[in-house]
Amino acid sequence: MTAMFSADTLVSVEMALRLAASVILVLLIGWDRETHRHPAGLRTHLLVALGACAFTIGGVVTAGGNTDPMRIAAQVVTGVGFLGAGAIWKAPSERFVHGLTTAASLWIAAAIGLLAGVGAYPLATVTAILAFGILRLRTHPGMSEDEDGRSETGKNV
Repeated sequence: MTAMFSADTLVSVEMALRLAASVILVLLIGWDRETHRHPAGLRTHLLVALGACAFTIGGVVTAGGNTDPMRIAAQVVTGVGFLGAGAIWKAPSERFVHGLTTAASLWIAAAIGLLAGVGAYPLATVTAILAFGILRLRTHPGMSEDEDGRSETGKNV
């Protein structure tokens, strides 16, 4: 009996599933940032996760298993750290730093992409659920919170 699908086809489907999983798992995180009008919203988070996943898959596939996967992860973390640093800012007239949570959410989106890229779906799923839960924490129900811990009124919460 011949196989219904070739091994190459099955590998391609698995890689496509990994890419799709990275995007699906980061949807809620990006949605949260988008709905709270943060600079890095849905598309940015999805692209970070997809890129991290693609770099992970590409690194593993092109090296044929002869590479240290930690080197790929380290380069993704470095690149996303640079991207996250661009999201952090402080106005000269303010004493608060803005963008730390956005930078952290980009970092976690990359981590989810890396996990999906190596096929660690359960760990990627738990990470996404925990990250979304953490982002949903607010000090006062119904009040949107700025990233530096102040409410829209400017008072510390």
